[in-house]
Amino acid sequence: LAPGGILLVQEWTVPNRGGIVQAPDPAARELVERFQSSLVRAMAAAELAEQLAEQLDKVGFTQALANRLRALLIDPWLILAGWPLHSVSGQRPR
Repeated sequence: LAPGGILLVQEWTVPNRGGIVQAPDPAARELVERFQSSLVRAMAAAELAEQLAEQLDKVGFTQALANRLRALLIDPWLILAGWPLHSVSGQRPR
């Protein structure tokens, strides 16, 4: 880090359950909850977003489920609370 440079570290928290304010039906709620649970397990094995598709598949969240989720995420009847984002920054002295 260069003198005077700033380092920013961020990490988001994915709840195992919850955060769904409204879903169009019980199956949609279950799909989002399954994704959140799968994401938590996949993140334990891979820290980079590019790796998640393979890791999610390994923990049971298949490409077919991912395709259903993509369609659900544009449904106006699905309302989710955002996941908490934690940030910390520091500056190297000049």
